[in-house]
Amino acid sequence: MGLPCYWPASPEGSATRRLGAALRPLFDAATHYIDLHNNVEPAVPMSMRFEDSCSSESVRQQQRLMADSFGFTSVRMTEPDDDTAQMVGRMDGHPAAAASAHGKPGLMVELVDTRGYLGHDLGVAGVRNVMSALGMLTDPVTPQDAHRLDGDFTFHGLLAASASGIAMPVREPGALLEKGEEVVHIVDMTGAIVDTVRMPITGFAWAYLASPHQRNGTMAVNGGHALAFVAKLEA
Repeated sequence: MGLPCYWPASPEGSATRRLGAALRPLFDAATHYIDLHNNVEPAVPMSMRFEDSCSSESVRQQQRLMADSFGFTSVRMTEPDDDTAQMVGRMDGHPAAAASAHGKPGLMVELVDTRGYLGHDLGVAGVRNVMSALGMLTDPVTPQDAHRLDGDFTFHGLLAASASGIAMPVREPGALLEKGEEVVHIVDMTGAIVDTVRMPITGFAWAYLASPHQRNGTMAVNGGHALAFVAKLEA
């Protein structure tokens, strides 16, 4: 509902643009935008700020207020400067970034569990917190019952496997790790380690990515496969 192709939307365009035109009155009436997602476990809840896409400083401040009040560790999303950029696409292609670029402060939130029910309560509590912070509700902003790291974090990119095998995370998602610490072991069918993936920076991994067959619960990966999203702790 916030893809860049909806800005502007055309009632005479493609099916997607016509749908965007039908939904456009919602965007025009809205003051803020929250895009809720769910990561495959193992993962930790977090929120994403697209500050570079904001149309003004006031939109940027509102976006940060939304992230702070939602209650999760928040990460400033920027274009990765390494070779993992192609795995995630452009930052301005995300709905929350597109909304922010058009004056609607947008926040993207990752809960846990792709089916959605495990993260439901956290999502509801977070949205209510944002509404309270914006003066839409009179309830106080309350701390989330979820892991949260202190500090400023910036998106660094993705960890990738350099060998094929079974990905075995050796650290919990959300753990603050030093540069060089082991994060994932790739093992063969005998259990022997064939690749050790280490943190390229000091920061944390917020989700470990399964293979394209993740619906079956496998962590089998090929060489070059993305393993985890990571964020850098800013000094």
